Amino acid sequence: REKSLSGYVGLQNLGATCYMNSLLQQLYLIPGFRAGMLSVETEPQRDNWLYQMQLMFAFLQESAKRYYDTSGFCMSFKDYDGRSVNTAQQMDANEFFNMLFDKVETGLKGTPQANLLRDLFGGTLCNQLICKGCPHGSEREEPFYSISLEVKNKKT
Repeated sequence: REKSLSGYVGLQNLGATCYMNSLLQQLYLIPGFRAGMLSVETEPQRDNWLYQMQLMFAFLQESAKRYYDTSGFCMSFKDYDGRSVNTAQQMDANEFFNMLFDKVETGLKGTPQANLLRDLFGGTLCNQLICKGCPHGSEREEPFYSISLEVKNKKT
């Protein structure tokens, strides 16, 4: 089937992969992230998640088809326990985001793209401890890629 009238190519939902697909599509649509990931030199192997992400992004950019089958990415992307993405099990999108960014950060070490995540998404949070009854206090800066916000009157 041909590309949709909008001109965008989608990602095929393999069962319960909408959390992953939505995040990957959002990241793809950030020009600096897409260009950075596509420019990384990596081994073209079936079990290489970075190569599989590059194939996906290249397909999303160049294909005339409606969607991309993410099976290769799902098979190559391993969780912290070494298991591939379970396409039948829903996952928390924020948990997947953190795991993906950990892998990207590790995968880009020693490459010209090593600071890609920091440059595009990085921020610094300053934690301050101030003593009420004395002039002492302390500050600690922590880098972050995402920040959790509480939404007033919103239940989980």
